Amino acid sequence: MSSGTASVYSNGPYHGLPVLPAEARGLTAIITGGNGISGQHLNRVLLSHPDIWTRIISISRRPAEPNTPAADPRVEHIPLDLLSGTSTIATALKSHNVQNVDYVFFTAYKEHSTPDGIWSGQQEMWDDNGKMLEDFLVALEQVNGNGRMKRIVLQTGAKHYGVHYGEIAGEAQEDWPWPTDGPYEGLINFYYRQENILRELAPKHNFTFSVVRPSNILGAAAGNYMNEGIAIGLYISVSRELGTPILFPGTFEKWNNVEFQSSALLNSYIEEWAAVSPHCANESFNAVNGDSPTWSRLWPHLISYFGGKVPSYEENWETTIPENWKGHDITLPLVAPRDRKTHSKNTLRLSITKWSQDPKVVAAWERLRDREGLDQRVWDGASWAFADVILGTVYNVMLGAQKLRRKGFFGTIDSLENWVQVFEDAAEAKLLPKGVKA
Repeated sequence: MSSGTASVYSNGPYHGLPVLPAEARGLTAIITGGNGISGQHLNRVLLSHPDIWTRIISISRRPAEPNTPAADPRVEHIPLDLLSGTSTIATALKSHNVQNVDYVFFTAYKEHSTPDGIWSGQQEMWDDNGKMLEDFLVALEQVNGNGRMKRIVLQTGAKHYGVHYGEIAGEAQEDWPWPTDGPYEGLINFYYRQENILRELAPKHNFTFSVVRPSNILGAAAGNYMNEGIAIGLYISVSRELGTPILFPGTFEKWNNVEFQSSALLNSYIEEWAAVSPHCANESFNAVNGDSPTWSRLWPHLISYFGGKVPSYEENWETTIPENWKGHDITLPLVAPRDRKTHSKNTLRLSITKWSQDPKVVAAWERLRDREGLDQRVWDGASWAFADVILGTVYNVMLGAQKLRRKGFFGTIDSLENWVQVFEDAAEAKLLPKGVKA
């Protein structure tokens, strides 16, 4: 971005949000994965700018949950499985009179895990996530017309940098090359396949793209529970109900590590900006909140939000963990990109997954559920294993936001305020109990 000034505004705890170009008006957008955490928040952001987005089409396999942004009458919903093939996708788009689409926000994502752990089905993720993206783009061009779509914004994530394999060398930068030699030869990373698909199809079909890479996404959406915020909120609030010390599940090393956070709503503002800003064509951006939070800062406040007693230092680190709650100490399979020698670890003192299976814990949840009128689906669908992986990551996870700032996006939110917002949104959706006001 050349020298100059930028107009920004605030919206609640979000500050430095960009005023979008005046010429961005009367646009049509498609959001894939419209019922997910990211898709719901994208719907929310686009709906807040009705002069810019005059038609919003949301695609997902399931109908939109009532009282969510995707269920807003201004959003057109198309029930569609993006793994159903190009012909089926094109037919569904035609039947809903999809045409003159200007922008696509692609947040659809298919996870595969095996008994070996979360994200262990890398080949299946390579196959399915690549197929969804490629088939959708080919089908859209068939019904929309070659060159009609201006840009697609693809959301990927921090796994682009291999943080799930081990420690990385400081703040990840967008232009870091992916190591392909030595122990990394033949390594599968489906985000790379998706980006290669964009580079191949964009010149053929005359569109541009932007790639947005958030860290751990924090948000709350009815019907979707795949994020650490919901699982951790359940752990804290049910532990309070049970009357047990609300111990930090990770190690002391994790307690003091920096872990960049990514608000689902801030991501959506970034993706909207990246879509309509001409200078963001064919660029990638890390998407983070803008601060450097540690669990030692966050954890006491999260406990206090639910009215729980914050453990003393001795209680937190010296309390004996029940045998059936004990965590793991896993050596990750690959050496870390940092030095190509050290095997990083994923280490937990207390497994939230095991904790959630304890009959005493389940009984406490049921009492809380019945008293507060909470949705049983949140307990059944909570991402316990994902929370365990995040809390067990005993190294810093940092994504540099310098490029985002250089290109003109200055939006931020304090990560503690982000967590509070997630808990408040979850309480409104009956996923978590209401916080206790001081």
